[in-house]
Amino acid sequence: MDRFEIRKGEAPVGSEAVAYHFLLNENNPSSKTVAQGRLRVTNQRVCFTEHLTGSLDMDINLDKVTFSARTTSLILHTKSGKQYKFTGQKIRKIRKMLLSLAVEEQEAPKGFPIGKILMSALLVFVIACVAIFIISIVLY
Repeated sequence: MDRFEIRKGEAPVGSEAVAYHFLLNENNPSSKTVAQGRLRVTNQRVCFTEHLTGSLDMDINLDKVTFSARTTSLILHTKSGKQYKFTGQKIRKIRKMLLSLAVEEQEAPKGFPIGKILMSALLVFVIACVAIFIISIVLY
């Protein structure tokens, strides 16, 4: 059973399926886990309910949160310093919902430059293939 309920005077804005990334043990960075659920946005708060248990795992008033977003990830930053990370295909829709409610967007943290690393690896691979081809021609 889903434990999310609209409060008196509250209006739903939207909800999307997301994955919530968190630590089972705050003191152990290797205890990362993921819960599937719904991120719900109302005109007053943002909430996460887990699919498996229906539990309301996060419930934050909009005036106590900012966010940063990338293409498929969103991090909610509370004024107390806690962060909630979500990923999903509809993050852009959630971003638009939050912006429409005047929630402050922070600059997204710079990611790992995977594109540059992949291009460098591809270049090394091509050079190695060409070198092997030339050596095989010379030896035969």
